[in-house]
Amino acid sequence: MKTMNSKKIKLRFGTAGIPRSTHPTSTPNGIYKSAEIGATTMEVEWVQGVRMRDELAESIRKAVKDTKIDLTAHAPYFINYNSPSNKTISDSVFRTVEALNAAEKIGIKSVAVHAGFNHGQVSVDVYPKIKKVIQTINRKLHPNVLKNVKLAVETMGKPSQFGSLLECIQLAKEFDNVTILLDIAHLFARTRGQMNTYDEFMEVFDRIENDLGKEALESLHMHISGIEYGPAGERRHLMLDDGKMDWRTFLHVCADKGVGGWLICESPDAEKDLQNILSEWKKFTKN
Repeated sequence: MKTMNSKKIKLRFGTAGIPRSTHPTSTPNGIYKSAEIGATTMEVEWVQGVRMRDELAESIRKAVKDTKIDLTAHAPYFINYNSPSNKTISDSVFRTVEALNAAEKIGIKSVAVHAGFNHGQVSVDVYPKIKKVIQTINRKLHPNVLKNVKLAVETMGKPSQFGSLLECIQLAKEFDNVTILLDIAHLFARTRGQMNTYDEFMEVFDRIENDLGKEALESLHMHISGIEYGPAGERRHLMLDDGKMDWRTFLHVCADKGVGGWLICESPDAEKDLQNILSEWKKFTKN
């Protein structure tokens, strides 16, 4: 198994939310702290709602300019494009549009979203409903947002959730402004530990490249953490070494495949595990 030259690899690493050691806590301070600890990206967590005043946006843009930290974002958790409630769907559209607009305002290129639950339905019935909601979202977006920000539909950790690898890839094929968010821990849990070898990880990247093109691999939004799973899939996130997913081999595959984009650590102590990731990454990217 060959190892790529580091000059050819453009994968950025960071934490989900501001690093734990940030003080006082704020998004701009988190960006500066990220640079201090060796991160090259940070995910802005709008999971409880989008808050983006003009003054905050200006401070974030300045921090990004000062540090060269390349941000991603996560849309609110209260989103379900397949809800039986029309109000929930309407609210989900509003929250998604709000997140994408805020992202464009501060230069974020990729926004993670949990698309929804299956509610006992099969994929063939759920998929067109999800697609219809995304069409509604896109009709409400300014052309600049459609052009500059990707809605990254996340692979999810339970079969009861919309978000298999193939579902996310298919949506990305349908819309120019939609991409896949590869949460490798979620896929590991969704398959109940059946996706955990060099060849299996490589097959995931090969499938993304074959279906979405090489450019998709060069700007791939990803999440990683340890994870606990049961018969129904994901139970909870863990520290990397407390789970059974072979995260070191996953990094090796990222290096060998030349994956670019953003790898966001979602471990309970993301700052600590980020250091483990950065240390391991050096082994695969030496000249």
